[in-house]
Amino acid sequence: MSTLDDLFSEAILEAYASAPTKEPVLGTLELRHPAFLDEEGEPLTAVRLVLDNRDWDLKLNADAPADPGDLVEFRGVPIDVKLPEHSDTGVPEAEIGIDNASAELMPQFKRAGDTNDPIFVTYREFLPSRRFFGPEFIIDGFSAKRARATVLRATARLGFFDMLNAAFPSETYRVEDYRGLAQR
Repeated sequence: MSTLDDLFSEAILEAYASAPTKEPVLGTLELRHPAFLDEEGEPLTAVRLVLDNRDWDLKLNADAPADPGDLVEFRGVPIDVKLPEHSDTGVPEAEIGIDNASAELMPQFKRAGDTNDPIFVTYREFLPSRRFFGPEFIIDGFSAKRARATVLRATARLGFFDMLNAAFPSETYRVEDYRGLAQR
């Protein structure tokens, strides 16, 4: 089990404690799916959103799933995030809501809904004064379990990979690959 020091940077813990008005915590969402496309119809690495009234260029962590270590743009939109609570029962879930992003997100969600692939989500927190150093807090490994989008709001419940229901071993043994399994 990791300690709080492993999850939170010293700077973000100080920002939480002092709540400075000049140094807001920028909560961000990164949504990834193979069916996401940009305006030209090319594959889109990710949809990146920040809870603010303006766009921000923020440096990603070196082990980010997409564009690691790069300075990328996050679009400022009204979002709300309810992070997973610590619980002894069940798999923790998070909830997200995104307002007024229908023009950008509706087509993306529609394309993603036409496939069986999940939408993967990373939540990060940045401090504006340290935005070129990378995120101060990261939760990665979410996937959208239930997502809905209307003209005004997109919502989703996020969960982690369900290890209890995963096949073990992860490799499926087939006769075509392992001839010794065939009965003679």
